[in-house]
Amino acid sequence: MQLIKQDNKYILRCNYEQRNIPKEAGFRWDGQYKVWWTDDINKALSFKNFATDDNVRKEIESAVDNVAIAVDASRADDAEIDIPKPDGLEYLGYQKAGIKYALIKFGLLKG
Repeated sequence: MQLIKQDNKYILRCNYEQRNIPKEAGFRWDGQYKVWWTDDINKALSFKNFATDDNVRKEIESAVDNVAIAVDASRADDAEIDIPKPDGLEYLGYQKAGIKYALIKFGLLKG
């Protein structure tokens, strides 16, 4: 098997006997180019060891790390984060944690 990235798609090439593997992982078949593809990095994760380009492998691994950080943030009940607020009001701990989680999830803040 071989995993590459092209035009924001992860493309998996495999032989005929392996055809059910990408299908079960949620990849789509492109009959014109005879390849399996997905634009979902989470589906490509299972095949990161088949990436022929180190940059593709690192991109997938980085996404996995970001998911782990976001999961930890989603379970928090407080966060040390400076958030603008109206005068005289304070955020509760879980509200700060929720805001931090959203910022991490949308890539606006590193965990």
